[in-house]
Amino acid sequence: MEPGGSGNAGGRVRANDGRERDRRLISRKPIKSSLDVKERRVSGPPSYSKRRIRVLAASSEDIPYFNWHPTIHPEDAAEIEARMAEALATQSTVSVQGRYKNCKGKYRVLLTAARPHFSIKGRFRGLIGVNVDVTESQKAEAALRHSEERFRSAVEAAPSGMVMTDRNGCIVLVNLHAEAVFGYQREEMIGKGVEMLVPDRSRSSHPVFRDTYGRRPLARAMGAGRDLYARRKDGTEVPVEIGLSPIETSEGLMTLASVVDISERGGQRCKENF
Repeated sequence: MEPGGSGNAGGRVRANDGRERDRRLISRKPIKSSLDVKERRVSGPPSYSKRRIRVLAASSEDIPYFNWHPTIHPEDAAEIEARMAEALATQSTVSVQGRYKNCKGKYRVLLTAARPHFSIKGRFRGLIGVNVDVTESQKAEAALRHSEERFRSAVEAAPSGMVMTDRNGCIVLVNLHAEAVFGYQREEMIGKGVEMLVPDRSRSSHPVFRDTYGRRPLARAMGAGRDLYARRKDGTEVPVEIGLSPIETSEGLMTLASVVDISERGGQRCKENF
């Protein structure tokens, strides 16, 4: 036996164990490959999960010859190239997202996490990484953002004061009419507790009412049969009518309050009675 022979055998065993571990990991991922930045090709033999066809729309026979660089969306190419080159220069892990065209000509959004792989002698062997197809989640997030933008526009255009709070009673959204009712600029209300708009005599008990509503959130009028008042910035009180509505958002359940100043209505009654 040549000197060091047993060590080489041990190295082969460890290498085989490593490849088997990689194959087990690959089976759990949407797509995995070894990428060579210099050649911009999938270095062989690449390994892919069962979902590779959905992402690349390519057959197993095409994989060894798959050239990924031309598939990058032109608007994303510079960023991806720069991030990959930086990872190579610093020998660090890279995480970057971009659009790639599959063999059917359709772009998919892939989130790539990769690290450069070097031989024992320090020779660059390629990039080993995982690509996760996040196309559908990107579309869902875009649709959700669009929906929330339309909701905010509707709230802003509402003819009454609108105040939205989270589960903790923190104000997260107000409209222009709410500024007029309470005398605050919206920047002074956002992020503050809704109790700032409650008269002093009712402020301590208001969190209890909030908690009660949170346990059974329904669209309803607040304080039915009672006279309600809101506190303005200058300390004065204004009679109001308040309607409550639970709103499901991407950040959890919110409460939207519609606040109507009825002080002029009360003044009109006094004139009629007089």
